[in-house]
Amino acid sequence: MMIRGLGIGALICSIFGCIWMLAAISFIDNERINLLPKVALGFGVLLIASAVPIIAMPAKKQPKSDAWTRRAKRLQIVNAVQWSSIAAAILLLNITHRVALIPWVISVIVGIHFLPWGAILRLTSYQLLGAAILALDLAALILPSETHRAFVAAGTGLALFCASCYWVLKAWIACSRHAPLHTGANQSSEGV
Repeated sequence: MMIRGLGIGALICSIFGCIWMLAAISFIDNERINLLPKVALGFGVLLIASAVPIIAMPAKKQPKSDAWTRRAKRLQIVNAVQWSSIAAAILLLNITHRVALIPWVISVIVGIHFLPWGAILRLTSYQLLGAAILALDLAALILPSETHRAFVAAGTGLALFCASCYWVLKAWIACSRHAPLHTGANQSSEGV
């Protein structure tokens, strides 16, 4: 299991989850309701703090396989398509004066990009994350336009936080299974 990979995925999703939560905070006018994304933002910061030690753990240096190199290239292509699609969407929505749709369109693109990521990495959790984001985006279509952007931003951020939390927990559990256990055999037996 690639423990560092889980940490990297958790860190990236936590950072982008925080960005989505900041957007949600900016879209919500009601101070009481605004407390929820602020609490979620704090949770995201904790996720970032828990992902960093996972990445910093010493790992055995292993040469990259040809299969991994091919996968990495495919992941780079998916990311390039995602970012260029986001840039094109922002440009088109600005030109057509439909800027209110920007968060929704970006969220759809982000959700879609997790589907091939899951297939390339053979990780169902990425595909579930993509499907969850897309389901939230579809649900947002039935909401009134005043709440649409805040729901999309908060929903996408929460989905990213859920995935990050899952990967952090999975990494820490894997680390605890591989860590040497302290049996107490080297401790003195005084007072026993």
